Amino acid sequence: SSSSSSSSSSSSSNAPQNPHSPSSPPPPLPPLPPPSPKSNQAVYVSVTSGDDMKGEGSKALPFKSVDRALAFVRQMRQASFDMQHLQSVSIVVSPGRYFSSSPITVTQSDSYIQIMAENMEDRPVFSGGISLSGLSWEKYTLVPSISIINKHRHNSSSTPPTACFRTTLPPSVDLTNANKSLFLSVDGVQYVAARYPNANPMYDIFPAGFAPGPNEYLKDPRPTAPSGKVPIPQISFPFVARYGTFGTSVTDPLRWHEGKGVGGVVLKDPSNAGDLPDYLTGGIAVHWDGSTRTENNVPFRDQWMNYGYHVVNQTRSATDATLLFGDGGWQGLNGDAGDSDALFYVFNAKGALDAPGEFWIDESNRELYVIPNNTVLSENTTIELSQTKTILRVIGTQHDLVKNVTLDGIVFSMSRPTFMEQYERPHSNTAGWSYFRGGAAEIQGAEDVRIERCTFSWVGGNALLISGRTNRISVIDSDFSFTGDSAILAVGYPQLGASTQLTFPNATSVERCLFHDLGLVGKQVAAFSQYMAAHTTLDQLVAFNLPRAAVNWGDGFTGGNVLSRSVFFECVRESADHGAFNSWAREPMLYVDYSENSDIKIVPQMNTIVGNIIIAAGGTLSNLDHDDGSLLYKDVYNVLAYAPGKNFLGEQKQALNSLFLFPNLNLFVPACHVSTGDSNSTWGDVFMNNTCILAPQPPNVQFLIIRNPVCNKSSREACTTLDGNTYYIPSGNSSTAPLYEYGEGILTLAQAQQQYSEDETSSIVSGFPTPYEIQQLAQSILELGDSFVRRTR
Repeated sequence: SSSSSSSSSSSSSNAPQNPHSPSSPPPPLPPLPPPSPKSNQAVYVSVTSGDDMKGEGSKALPFKSVDRALAFVRQMRQASFDMQHLQSVSIVVSPGRYFSSSPITVTQSDSYIQIMAENMEDRPVFSGGISLSGLSWEKYTLVPSISIINKHRHNSSSTPPTACFRTTLPPSVDLTNANKSLFLSVDGVQYVAARYPNANPMYDIFPAGFAPGPNEYLKDPRPTAPSGKVPIPQISFPFVARYGTFGTSVTDPLRWHEGKGVGGVVLKDPSNAGDLPDYLTGGIAVHWDGSTRTENNVPFRDQWMNYGYHVVNQTRSATDATLLFGDGGWQGLNGDAGDSDALFYVFNAKGALDAPGEFWIDESNRELYVIPNNTVLSENTTIELSQTKTILRVIGTQHDLVKNVTLDGIVFSMSRPTFMEQYERPHSNTAGWSYFRGGAAEIQGAEDVRIERCTFSWVGGNALLISGRTNRISVIDSDFSFTGDSAILAVGYPQLGASTQLTFPNATSVERCLFHDLGLVGKQVAAFSQYMAAHTTLDQLVAFNLPRAAVNWGDGFTGGNVLSRSVFFECVRESADHGAFNSWAREPMLYVDYSENSDIKIVPQMNTIVGNIIIAAGGTLSNLDHDDGSLLYKDVYNVLAYAPGKNFLGEQKQALNSLFLFPNLNLFVPACHVSTGDSNSTWGDVFMNNTCILAPQPPNVQFLIIRNPVCNKSSREACTTLDGNTYYIPSGNSSTAPLYEYGEGILTLAQAQQQYSEDETSSIVSGFPTPYEIQQLAQSILELGDSFVRRTR
């Protein structure tokens, strides 16, 4: 039986892409009380004491659902002769868990409305799931197949655990998307869709839960989708540099990934002892892709994308298992090369069900199998199973915006995973991340929307989508954790790499927010990721425990973005060739500017990264990673530890007045600063007035301060401008130590000054400052960054 409370919101023809199919309509609303110009501007909702049929929206007689409260406000506004009196309305939501079979939808009729928690100490939870109790559970003995034991996981040759329980799910549970995986909690504890090898994201750290290679990947049997290349010509700018690095292409938006993936995998079993489970058919296979390469004599696995496929068949021999793939492969743009060393796992598969805290759903028989964590399941057990991928949406149109909406103190949870939904190919970036245009909460066609003091936890895809035309969306004092994909995705609607209409997010601000443990399945994720978004401000953020970047700006577009006073650490834990901050700008883009009501432009505005602390970890290649044509960045007053700054292609990037602490501990690029590309593509790059403290180097690694290999005497415009810097080296003669890499070779400071007139007022100091001196220097830099932000906002 189901104890869930469900209600339906009205559907909207203005929904963003991939809208939910609406469920059956709600029952007719009772007659409204007579309109009054003195009506209370607060409407109350309580899931425990409210009633949608008999309630009046008062504190004494509240409604049961937010949908009913919204409908009540709309009818009151339509009936009232005093629209000004009713223009600002608060829907006050009491503690409890609120379930809805379709997204709560806020439209133009709901402008000037606030949906807020009544009690910030016990906030309401908006769930995308269904709550079930009173189920009949029976013990079920797992029958092992030939090779269901995985010694890497259990270190045992005994039979798998038998404390498994089975129940039949009632018809009220929608299992249409069970093959794409659902979230499940048991008595409030989150469980994991059965996984090989085992891992729980709450406890295990990468690479736990991945099977190592080498594996053999099979060719994608699907024909490559037709596409046409659109070359990007040399563009004349008011500066000398070449802008972009790539052309763009036009292809079928639903088939762009076909023929670029893999058709299956042969999993090798080096022990020849049946180490791989059977019955993985029906599961979802996920693997990292990239390449194995060497930088400075240091080999490393250069992982940068992960892909997922439905497993449609499995066969095995004495030493390996072959999995054939069906749909999938849309989670990255570069094309799945089938890296033989890629880390691999399968989840949502019957054969992987073998550990406490796992579950599996047999959708054809409507049966749920659960291996509990040290407990017995009974009629008193309450489970919650995710159902809808979007819990709430604020939805208007490009020419008719929803205005002035606030969500305050709401908890969003248990939206279903979207990793196996169709991802989009961003037209603004010919190779890089793809994304799913959806989220637990969605905002499109809206202006002046505030997300304040909200929590997004255990949501299956993106937590918050900001899509299409939006203006001044603010996310304040909120926290995001355990998301399937990114925490916040801001993305416009392009027209062939341009946005000459107002169809993109503008002036989005995210302030004082916490992000951690993101990307449970999707790995091309970030705390904040944007494509074709303008004038974004990110301030006072904390982000950690991420597989990739904390912030990803996927194109150059309008520029004018700011990242300030934030702290990032333990990022890029599962990948490489990346930074805690990542930017791209692979092609020039036409745009119009909200702030200036401008004509069509092409030259972006300066971006600013100021007053941040970034501590490298994992596969971090650089802390501020300005990749693939990034241009017009001012990085100033930052404290960056254990990795260098990096510029690749693009131009006019300034690194100023910052502290680089032991950046050469990153063995991939051991230097204070790297600027590379080809020809004059790094024109206008600057590295000035910085302090760089270098750690002792291993014997086989070259000791460098600056890497600028495209700079040479015949291409001086590609040379980074250097001056006013202080470099601390651990030992050696500072006047002769080889410290600069130029096109002609390795130069000393004196040679760089003499041959290139660079770093003329800079100095090299043997030995280290004391820890106290480093702390004082970092504090003074951050205080200057704080003053800069306050002065320029």
